[in-house]
Amino acid sequence: IYVVTYSIFSRMQFMHDGQTIERRQVPLRRLIWQESLSLVADVDKLCYEEQCPYTEDWRTGCTRALEVRLGLKEVWQKTHLEENPESYTYTCEDDLKSAGYPGLNTLYCIHEMTFRIVDPEHQQVQCIGLPQGQEFATTEGEFNFNGHGAEDGLPIGTQLNIWTWVRDGNGRPRQSKGSVISTKGNTAEAEGKPAEDKKKRASEVSSASLVDFDEKAMCLIKRVPLPAQAAQAMAVMQKRVNDATGGGPTPALAAAMEGLHTNWDKVRVMARNILDPKYSLAKYNEDLCSFPELNLYLFPESLTGAPSVISKTTSSSGRTIGDEYQRTVGAFFAIYWLMRMHIDGRAGFVFGVDDSMKPIGSEDTEQHPHPRDKRRKFFEEGKWDYFKQLFLDAGLIKEEKRMLRSGTVLKVNEKRLVSLLALTAIHDIMKISLLLPTLQERHAPYNGYQAGDTISDHDHALSYLMDHYPQFLPSFRELDPEERRAVHFTQCQLCFNHGWFVQAEAPPGATF
Repeated sequence: IYVVTYSIFSRMQFMHDGQTIERRQVPLRRLIWQESLSLVADVDKLCYEEQCPYTEDWRTGCTRALEVRLGLKEVWQKTHLEENPESYTYTCEDDLKSAGYPGLNTLYCIHEMTFRIVDPEHQQVQCIGLPQGQEFATTEGEFNFNGHGAEDGLPIGTQLNIWTWVRDGNGRPRQSKGSVISTKGNTAEAEGKPAEDKKKRASEVSSASLVDFDEKAMCLIKRVPLPAQAAQAMAVMQKRVNDATGGGPTPALAAAMEGLHTNWDKVRVMARNILDPKYSLAKYNEDLCSFPELNLYLFPESLTGAPSVISKTTSSSGRTIGDEYQRTVGAFFAIYWLMRMHIDGRAGFVFGVDDSMKPIGSEDTEQHPHPRDKRRKFFEEGKWDYFKQLFLDAGLIKEEKRMLRSGTVLKVNEKRLVSLLALTAIHDIMKISLLLPTLQERHAPYNGYQAGDTISDHDHALSYLMDHYPQFLPSFRELDPEERRAVHFTQCQLCFNHGWFVQAEAPPGATF
């Protein structure tokens, strides 16, 4: 990814029996035994052979491992993967205690092979989170979380995997560009035939990219890991939408949100604790699962069993759905940092966080993201008092005199902050084309739309649902009337569009 080598791992697996396993695992599978296997005298000796006659060919097993685990068809693999022949290893681990069958000693014969993505910026590799290296999820078999409670449960072998790209070693650039897929198994690895045109294309991409490595590598965007609760909720939503048969303005949204409620107790705890130095960003990120609408940003490209749960479907903003999820969580993080400017907010806002989601300090210059000089200048010279005044004017915080000492202390307006968090959760969900409402005849005309029109402007679409179908928006409908009016005002009653103005997205006439 931008000349820095990353490898792909499954960091979390949701199993058919309801277990959730957190571990770093490469794509792997067991090789299939041949039907002709018979217990002959020399079977033990032959089982140690690299080309074991009793199993399928290990290269075939590699191809199947990538297809079953990552949903990558053989044609896709031949087009976008190149084998690194020097990486192949074969090892035998004998007389080990089996993890799956207690008391049974086991022989493991392991083939391991590494593949490199030919062009990480190719459009067809977006299904595995490239080029940015974002997380994605795949399902194996007919997996859905509702099946755990069924009488027959889920079929054995069905599971959901969350995949993540992990930087190799110290992250220094290699002389060939690409991201790595390493596969292995009990005699299982991956297969691919390095053709000359693949090598040529990879070499051309590498040469062009090394020129601007410094800037691109330093500008790598950190992606927020997908919480386990989000993956579970997304699987449930996907099944609901697949099974939806109703009409109305937006059947997909109605099905996805049916029976869901915002966890207001936890949201109020978020608001109450946001100025507590012990309330970490990691805990705050975990608590964001209180808003059911947040999972809508992860809707898949296809609602009919596509392997990718976090898809690359394009939203009405021109970004992918995964990007909209990241932008929305980023907005939540900005609220967190700016509310805590007097604690650790300035450093977190400017320099970001490390791998444990702790803010990078202003003195820890080696970890500062690019461009370091501009970040440092903003940290030292930024008008932080202006941010504070904005939050005071918005009623999110207030200053109170200390009881026993001189000076003032900041207090949170929990009610107003809860409303801001709710607005942030729902603000951009209508950028997902699947959810856009159709204007019903009894409400026409509406902001220039006629009956039967799809309301394509995401602000107008959300406003329409607020006006006539608040039941589809749990984080809006359950606010008290005063706060609902304030949230609704932000959608369709502003006389000046600051976003259009700042981002030069419209001519003056439309802007004003």
